[in-house]
Formats: sequence, structure tokens, C-alpha cells
Amino acid sequence: MIFAMISLLLNISTRIGGVLLVIGLVLGVELLAELIGVLGPHHSPLLNCLRYIGNSAYREEVRQNRSKKSK
Repeated sequence: MIFAMISLLLNISTRIGGVLLVIGLVLGVELLAELIGVLGPHHSPLLNCLRYIGNSAYREEVRQNRSKKSK
């Protein structure tokens, strides 16, 4: 249903709008594949990025691990 709606929007959108729709669709498909686990349990860069942005405790943990590795 989402793909059908996007295809209808692509017909009436401008070129920039179409590019943004396609980019959003690709990000949505990637997120869906990561949530389902199609890419494997250790391959989830988009989910890790979203978790880094949204979870301050995780962000501090990652920063501490990076600082330990650089020393």
C-alpha cells in the first residue's frame, strides 16, 4: 500500500519531490530490512545511528569506548 501511494505521488510531484520520495523509500526499506533481520544480526547501521541519536546513555557508552580505543 505504501509503494502504491508513493507511485501515485511520484506522478504528480516535482523532480526534487520525486528524489526526496525515492530517498525516503530507500531509507524505509533499509529500516524494514534491519528490523526484520534480513541483513543479519550484526548488520544494522541505520538502527545503530537512530539509537545513537535517541539514547543518551548509549551515546555516552559509545563515546567512552571510542576514547578508550584511541588511548
